[in-house]
Amino acid sequence: MLKSKSLTLLELTISIVLVGLVILGVGSVSVFFVKQISNSLERYNIHSQVVYAMDDIRTRCLSAIDIQSAFDYSGEVKPDLEIYSEADIYNITPDEDSDNVWYKYYVDDQNRLILENKSTGDIDVLVEGRFNPTIEFEYTSGDSPNFITTEIIATSNKDETVVISREEGIRFWFIEVIG
Repeated sequence: MLKSKSLTLLELTISIVLVGLVILGVGSVSVFFVKQISNSLERYNIHSQVVYAMDDIRTRCLSAIDIQSAFDYSGEVKPDLEIYSEADIYNITPDEDSDNVWYKYYVDDQNRLILENKSTGDIDVLVEGRFNPTIEFEYTSGDSPNFITTEIIATSNKDETVVISREEGIRFWFIEVIG
């Protein structure tokens, strides 16, 4: 007589539980890696925008020939900076004023770090509002009259522990920032 092999209810239940645990483990690891990749991309986006903004500020300040928001000798911190600089920052003509434009760096009411061309009203978003950027321009008493420190801080909206900060000294070649 042939005996058929079949699974008992207990064996079937145990196999379903084991398969479920394996699927749960694989799912948890996948979610963990997707979250890590997402956080890394967020950190990269913040960092690249902060670096781009700082490079833009440094480059435009090199060719500035006037400053609207001058600092005092005691040293102070300002949330914005308005400078008269070359329209084409890669073609500096210090003796020619017809190609110069007023620019303003600031955080707007939508919480974006902005470069505004005051002559045309055009704006360039340097750091997106979702990264909660802050910017400070500081003249420190005792420093050279044409040197300020600029700091940009941005925070991830996905993970508040991700904070990108960049501070840099900026020299003005054609003006003094002390008014």
